[in-house]
Amino acid sequence: MDGVFIAFVMLPLLFSRWRPRLRLLGSNVPSVDVILPVCNEKIDIIQDTVRATLNIDYPTTRFRVIVSDDGDNPLLKAWVEQRQQKNLHYTARVKKGAAGYKAGNLNHAMRVADGLPGGSAEYVAGLDADMMPERH
Repeated sequence: MDGVFIAFVMLPLLFSRWRPRLRLLGSNVPSVDVILPVCNEKIDIIQDTVRATLNIDYPTTRFRVIVSDDGDNPLLKAWVEQRQQKNLHYTARVKKGAAGYKAGNLNHAMRVADGLPGGSAEYVAGLDADMMPERH
């Protein structure tokens, strides 16, 4: 029985292709809008995620962090505005009825990104409020 289990585990590894790990170097990299759609999560969790996102190993002139708050939390807005970083932005949308929940929040943030200096970025990354991106 152990041999059958090992075969199921090892067969995909034998036939999968090895791919080199790629890493961008220098400052000539694509622009990225990192959107954090939040709605009534604990503010300390959101703050940890924002700090970790701002600390990623990527040129700060090539990425923006947009906190898109469906809860319209005045404490979160004040905290983001206190940071005074060019690549950190806060937005809260006015919802009318069932306004698409997280998808609506993401779409709102992408429209906000279009209006920021430089327009929308080449790439968009969406993170949940409790996701902690690693620096690298």
